[in-house]
Amino acid sequence: MESSIYLAEVFGWYLIIIGVIFIWKQKELKPTMHEIAGNRSLIFVVSILELLAGLFLVLKHNIWTSDYRIVITIIGWLALIEGAIYLIMSPKDTANWIKGFNKPSWYVGGGIVAIVIGIYLLLQVY
Repeated sequence: MESSIYLAEVFGWYLIIIGVIFIWKQKELKPTMHEIAGNRSLIFVVSILELLAGLFLVLKHNIWTSDYRIVITIIGWLALIEGAIYLIMSPKDTANWIKGFNKPSWYVGGGIVAIVIGIYLLLQVY
C-alpha cells in the first residue's frame, strides 16, 4: 500500500503538470511532435524507455482493485503496451500514428483528462 500511495502522488503531480503544459504550450508542442515523428532513432529510444517503465510498474504494481490503485496499474499496462507497439510497428506507421494525434483537440482533451486523473490520484493521498 505504501508504494501505491507514493506512485499515486508521483503520477498525480506528473499528470497535472503535463496536462497544464499540453494545454498551455500546444502551439509549441505541435512542431516538436512533428519532428519527433520523423526521428526514427528518438522513437526507438523513447519506446524502449516506455516499455521499461511499463514493465517496472506492471511488475511492482499490478493491483486490480476498484480504487485508485487500478489507475496506476492501468498506466503501467498502457506504457508497456504502447512501448511494445511502437517497437513492433514500422517507423512509417509509427510516424503516421504520432502525426494523427498531433492536433489541438488532442492536446486540450488529453490535457484535461490528465489533469482530472492527476487530481483524482492526489485526492487519494492528501
